Amino acid sequence: MQEHGEPSSSKPYKITATVDAKKKYYFAKISTDGQMFEGKHASLTALYNAVPSICPRSVGHGKLINSDAHYLITEFIDVDAYGGHRMGCLLQQKLVMLHTAPVPIPEGSNGPMFGFPVTTYVGGIKQDNTFCSSWAEFYAEKRLHAILRSLEEKHGIDEELRDWVTKTTSVVVPRLLREGHLGGQDGIKLSLVHGDLWGGNKFMGVLDAKRPTEDFYI
Repeated sequence: MQEHGEPSSSKPYKITATVDAKKKYYFAKISTDGQMFEGKHASLTALYNAVPSICPRSVGHGKLINSDAHYLITEFIDVDAYGGHRMGCLLQQKLVMLHTAPVPIPEGSNGPMFGFPVTTYVGGIKQDNTFCSSWAEFYAEKRLHAILRSLEEKHGIDEELRDWVTKTTSVVVPRLLREGHLGGQDGIKLSLVHGDLWGGNKFMGVLDAKRPTEDFYI
């Protein structure tokens, strides 16, 4: 195992292993935040199950023995193997496939719901993904109000900001995100989305020599 890349909230490593008499590489992250890796593992697994070529497969996560640190292990994307010719599906095609893939039904529910089974992170910010029956409710309570509460915990109450968030969640969100607002007969359809979609999370490379050079999200 050797260090690989620049550390941020976690330390990155490249693992070299022998599997069935063949050399195989894995990517690992080490951090003291086990909940963050639990969310990352669940997220990568959901994305991979929907569109296997959109991201590296998460091999597993857990706690290191005799240590407070936790680990996340995924397939290794070899960015140095990129030869200048992109092949396979384009990234935008993969996103279309992701957004039209069937959505898993939460345990104990009769149908799909808005949310995710575990807490996820954007940077160091926790995201409460508790399931809600409507998109308007989830967006208002689990995103806008959650961000407001986080800001108030760190910086104190800003009455003007609180007033605008309250007006937005009580008037604007229900009006724009209600069922049937866009005229669709089927209402708002649920889909899997990548919660941190930006250029810094996109990589071009190969997962192994038998697969083409592609764009991946992590």
